[in-house]
Amino acid sequence: RMEAGELMCVECGEEARTGEVQAIEDDTRVIAGWRLEKEMPVLSGEADLFLARSESGAGELGTVVLKYYRRGVEPDTDLYPALQKVNPDFAARLYDQGRHDGRAFEVWEYMEHGSLAEIDEDRKADPSFVLETLKELATALHGLERLGVRHRDLKPANIIAPTMDPFDLVVADFGTAQLGEFQLQMT
Repeated sequence: RMEAGELMCVECGEEARTGEVQAIEDDTRVIAGWRLEKEMPVLSGEADLFLARSESGAGELGTVVLKYYRRGVEPDTDLYPALQKVNPDFAARLYDQGRHDGRAFEVWEYMEHGSLAEIDEDRKADPSFVLETLKELATALHGLERLGVRHRDLKPANIIAPTMDPFDLVVADFGTAQLGEFQLQMT
């Protein structure tokens, strides 16, 4: 029974997250060789996101983002071969993927500078910043298009800055992406 003010996901029935970064208290929490360090402050009906590190020989990757899909939510695994070929100048790198405890997971490159949504409003209002952003985004989308990847959920939160100086942007979060010809869909 839910109390007034409590939230839950209407897709999977799991309790809604608060939006705060939370340390993983159980230091034995490992998913397919990836030790979870912190839960990321992302509210999503699709998956939980964690900062993680490899327990095996992939330590040179440092911190990564582990996307752990909710029960009943399945990523399009047909995308994986194309996403693993994407030039890192265009998109976050997909390092690993698989299943753990009946749920799908993906391991992605972590970029500490955050997303376009997190950049200061004054900077986003600067015409030179807008022009540079459009150039970076056009380059990334062209690179994805050459592999047949259609993102389908392009928004500031899914445009990540690997570096701020020089300014660089890549596309992330391919949860709704598809392979194939361009299709205009109104949502």
